[in-house]
Amino acid sequence: MLRLSVVDGQLQPVSQLRDYANRGTSLEELSLWEFFRDTYNGLKLKSSTQAKDAFRVSDRSTFVNDTEQTSKCRVVRKKGHETIVDFVGPWIPRKDHSEDFPMYCAVMLALLVPWRTISTIHRQSPTLEAAFREFLEKATPDQLTFMENVQYFYESSDRVAQRRKGDHTIESIEPEELIVDENEEGQTWMEDLEELMVTEDDIEYAIEHPFGPEESAFAEVGMNIATDVSIFSETTNRLPPGVA
Repeated sequence: MLRLSVVDGQLQPVSQLRDYANRGTSLEELSLWEFFRDTYNGLKLKSSTQAKDAFRVSDRSTFVNDTEQTSKCRVVRKKGHETIVDFVGPWIPRKDHSEDFPMYCAVMLALLVPWRTISTIHRQSPTLEAAFREFLEKATPDQLTFMENVQYFYESSDRVAQRRKGDHTIESIEPEELIVDENEEGQTWMEDLEELMVTEDDIEYAIEHPFGPEESAFAEVGMNIATDVSIFSETTNRLPPGVA
């Protein structure tokens, strides 16, 4: 899907990756993740006077392919902001599955290592896995926290799956365990079991009487009060006792 936007009165395609690859030299050391977390598209200040007089104006960075006719630039967010980058699309691959690990390395390098051409993310390393392990040796605390957070989705999913599996586990009972001794303790156990058993008569009664006595009485009183205050027509009779 192609995204379009009106820039300087002209309809132009929008590409976030192109914006990152063409970021200004002052943003050279920002990774893709940091670029969208710490900056946003904005407009150039019209003049140096406006920049000087503006109250706490944010720093701006023009693109490397900038022209005088272009008003768009990147605005640097103030320190202390709490912006979270929203990644649209499938979740980032998990790192603890061998079949997903190469793609996980590629995604982490693309997000956390500065680049202008995506094919350079592995640097001089022979493989993406080797480049990722080399990156981990010098990763910042923010980057390490980011990598932990993106895996939290899978950790939570795994715990939920394990809990559901445990809830549906039925303990097996051997036939010999069902043999009950003919003693007082065994007789008591059998009586308790019979009390817990549901018969067909119980089921039919439950179908015919879906509401308990307290609920029926509450409904009866409510209907009678409604009749007394003329909510229903005058021809509506009071409910007979026991009818909800």
